Amino acid sequence: QRVQNKLGIVFEKEKDKVQRKDFIFENARKREAFCQLLQLMKNKHSNQDEPDMISIFVGTWNMGSIPPPKNIISWVTSKGLGKTLDEMTVTIPHDIYVFGTQENSMGDKEWIDFLRAALKDLTEIEFKMVAVQSLWSIKLAVLVKPEHENRISHISTSSVKTG
Repeated sequence: QRVQNKLGIVFEKEKDKVQRKDFIFENARKREAFCQLLQLMKNKHSNQDEPDMISIFVGTWNMGSIPPPKNIISWVTSKGLGKTLDEMTVTIPHDIYVFGTQENSMGDKEWIDFLRAALKDLTEIEFKMVAVQSLWSIKLAVLVKPEHENRISHISTSSVKTG
């Protein structure tokens, strides 16, 4: 069997006691269908409330092949086009941060660590990495609040090198 047709699920039996069960599927499509059913069951039977609104920051930056300044809070807290429902909402951390950069000379791990540290300084929250995709010095990084991490599934990234 191919590895992508295998799914490992960890069950919490009691506090600090877990059990792992591996499932093998005919193909990736059946594995994904099973994962979607599990997600639906979790959502239906979960005690965790679904958020009424999700706030997303999307920013791009041409870094000009120089390292970022030590403090990027002015970028992360910018209002973009100024379209906000309430001035107070600007002070509330976003649920998801999407950072796109061009001419970024930092390595992927170094860049993600830098972003996570900047967000922690600003929000006091340990954001989780959802995805990072690089093509030469172009990077796209997606970070999310920990309480939303388990709501995100079916993550796929790709890049195409041309010219």
